Amino acid sequence: MGGGARAGVINDDRPQLLASDVRPALVLSGGGILGAVQVGVLKALFRAGLRPSMVVGTSVGALNGAFVAFQPDPAGIAELEAVWRDLRASRVFEQNPLWLAVNLITRRNCIFRTDLLKQLIDDSLVADDFAAAQIPLHVVATDMTGGEKVVFEEGPVSRAVLASSAIPGLFCPIESGGALLVDGGLMANMDLETAVNAGATDILAIDLTQPPDGFKSDSIIKVLYRSLELLLQQQVKRDIQLFSGRARITVIRPQLDHEHTLASFGHVGHLIDEGERLGVQLLEECVDDDGHLTCGLVTNPATT
Repeated sequence: MGGGARAGVINDDRPQLLASDVRPALVLSGGGILGAVQVGVLKALFRAGLRPSMVVGTSVGALNGAFVAFQPDPAGIAELEAVWRDLRASRVFEQNPLWLAVNLITRRNCIFRTDLLKQLIDDSLVADDFAAAQIPLHVVATDMTGGEKVVFEEGPVSRAVLASSAIPGLFCPIESGGALLVDGGLMANMDLETAVNAGATDILAIDLTQPPDGFKSDSIIKVLYRSLELLLQQQVKRDIQLFSGRARITVIRPQLDHEHTLASFGHVGHLIDEGERLGVQLLEECVDDDGHLTCGLVTNPATT
């Protein structure tokens, strides 16, 4: 794949526009709070004329992808950005302490309920139905019962997104036909396969996994988190090699300092801005004179 892009400064005085025939499938990976970075990248790309042909989303990428599929234009991205900038941990994780205690004692299969996340989705989409999306939407989840990938393409969007983002042990799995559905990242954190099988020949993916540079094992949480990231990166590497013969694939992998890979909700604004910076870099360095993407793998050094 192509080389890495250098850190740049947002410069709207010299915009690089994408050609009208650039209509890639947009594949959005999971990555927790780093989903804010995707929002910034999308902000820059849609401002330059990006119009995806379809969206494939996993975990937080499914949440962002649902917004894009229902309103694939700069106004839709502006609404998504507003939701993220207003997001607080209390909205997602705030729970009744007594409920949490009972849940732990009775050994139920999750700590946090998902009704607040569902309310956020319901408030943000014009209709809770895949059929109402302006472009095709594919949401990726994992069937823990059968150990298989599940791709939602019809029915309630909220149910699909909740299943796709149900981190095992934290959020309650979604029951469907006897199966327990959880975070799609377990099977396909950046699902190129679904895009290719849906007919995509041009793919633009935003991968939120981070490189190992400077990793220090100073806590068990960081060790576990990094172990998962390494597994996901190998999965992405394998899929790029597997499907590059069937589609033109551009992967954007924002590289952040370690502090922000485990960022809190208080860093959302910074993460959006960093994503926008990388989106501008992509336009400046990986778009040819005809407005077509030319780079393969695009990364950036951390900027603070």
